[in-house]
Amino acid sequence: LLMGRRNSLLEDYPMMDEQLMDVEKLREKRRASSFIEVRFQDHLVATVCVEGGSPLWKQSMSVPFRPPQDDFTPSNLDQIRDEIIFTLFDQVYEDDAHRGGFL
Repeated sequence: LLMGRRNSLLEDYPMMDEQLMDVEKLREKRRASSFIEVRFQDHLVATVCVEGGSPLWKQSMSVPFRPPQDDFTPSNLDQIRDEIIFTLFDQVYEDDAHRGGFL
């Protein structure tokens, strides 16, 4: 009974396949690229932009480090409380020519 009911529901909504195709077309018109920004002390570095829904960076990054008073003794290094901040940015490009816009 449930299967018959489900089939009748699908028959009531013949547009469903067309709507799914529209979603796929929309995905084709959108492109996304992502990059990561790293901040430490007064320095900022960023990765290259990678396109796709599941980006993977195979990139090494280096951020300069300077201890207070240029003192590298263990007791001085133990006092450092600077934060490393990672920020992920996504850029989405969408072709909106069908709405009269420009890419």
